[in-house]
Amino acid sequence: MWNQVLAATFASLGTAVAVAATGPDAAALAASAPASSATAAIAGSLNDMANALIPYALTLAMVGAFTMAIQEAAKKLFNLQPRFHRTALARWLAQEAAPAHSGWQVRASAQGGQYAVAQSARTRQVQRQHTLELVDYDAHRAFAQLLQLTTGVPADEHAEQSLRPNGALARNVGFALFELELARLMTLIQEAADVALKYPRQFPDWFGFVVRGCDPKDVQQWLEFVDPQTDATPTDPKAAADLYARMQLMVRRQLDSFQTVTSFRWREWNQLSAWALGFVILLVAQFVSLGDRVTLEKAALAVAAALAGGILAPVAKDLVDALRRVKTGG
Repeated sequence: MWNQVLAATFASLGTAVAVAATGPDAAALAASAPASSATAAIAGSLNDMANALIPYALTLAMVGAFTMAIQEAAKKLFNLQPRFHRTALARWLAQEAAPAHSGWQVRASAQGGQYAVAQSARTRQVQRQHTLELVDYDAHRAFAQLLQLTTGVPADEHAEQSLRPNGALARNVGFALFELELARLMTLIQEAADVALKYPRQFPDWFGFVVRGCDPKDVQQWLEFVDPQTDATPTDPKAAADLYARMQLMVRRQLDSFQTVTSFRWREWNQLSAWALGFVILLVAQFVSLGDRVTLEKAALAVAAALAGGILAPVAKDLVDALRRVKTGG
């Protein structure tokens, strides 16, 4: 199949190049041929190339459509997107701790995962009236408190849920957060973070997680403002508003980072799975068509063609439209 496509393509291109490069000189052209003969020959060659490529592009378009149908069916049958969201959130809450000496991870995926941070960023100590208060959190309780704030289901229902990527996930109201598209999911998480900032004592673990990027002095002052002690110095309301704005900005940047990484990861997995499915479908089809005539050379060509076809299949419909425009002169 593919050797025929390549032969037709190169033959058409060769004809076009030969006409353009070896055409008659200016005097002969003026005397014996119309000025548009070379252009017409090139257009004819392009039309022949389009005629040769369109059937194969249509085949790739059908493979792309079939691949998309398989992907969507798998997502629905195996609950893939909610599981992906849950796994991403679990890894984010666990922070995939990198070594303490490593600092901020430039190559996080190689050393600790896409959601890894240095150990120094995991724990904050806040000075409150000559005592050190540890602004830390338990990932399991933070997970439970987040689900309570986003689903309305009491935290005790989820306190023992595992944060392992392959942990239990049931399709019910308690895990409704993960059924949402990422943009809507992040809106609910943002609202939950705002609630934790306003009520840190009610949701201490979720609060401890979302303020991990904030200045410890800001966290200290904020805790004293929302939960003042009898001998604490009152915080000016305007200063408290500025403090809240600074902390909320850092929290939102943290949420934006999670959304950006998770969104790219989901698109990458979709693209890679589409390529892999297209490759398998085309490879199987070629080996079936070869039957008993399989040789090492033909097998290698089939693998190469299936690889190229798997990559092109998702965009083959656009290729068909472009070839048809070439054919019709549009």
